[in-house]
Amino acid sequence: MGAADLARVVRTAGIQDLSLAAVACKALHNALLDAQLGSANRLLGADVAARLYATLDELADAARDAANAAAALDAAERDPGNTDFLAAAKALLAILDEAA
Repeated sequence: MGAADLARVVRTAGIQDLSLAAVACKALHNALLDAQLGSANRLLGADVAARLYATLDELADAARDAANAAAALDAAERDPGNTDFLAAAKALLAILDEAA
């Protein structure tokens, strides 16, 4: 599976499956971390990188909103994938910011 495929997984999984989106973000982060600084656009393609950035930004906002709403719930009802996704998305966004 290539980087563009992983970017599609993030978008497809979206807020419905934050655990899967987090795994795809981590895989992309690791792939891009080993690449030269600023080469995310080259590895993903400018269109895919821009779409991924917009997707991560949108999903992170939705995940933060969900986390805020869940703050009033019992701990057993909270989604652990939410926290994992937010951390992975933040790290991946940092790499994409370097490429811009």
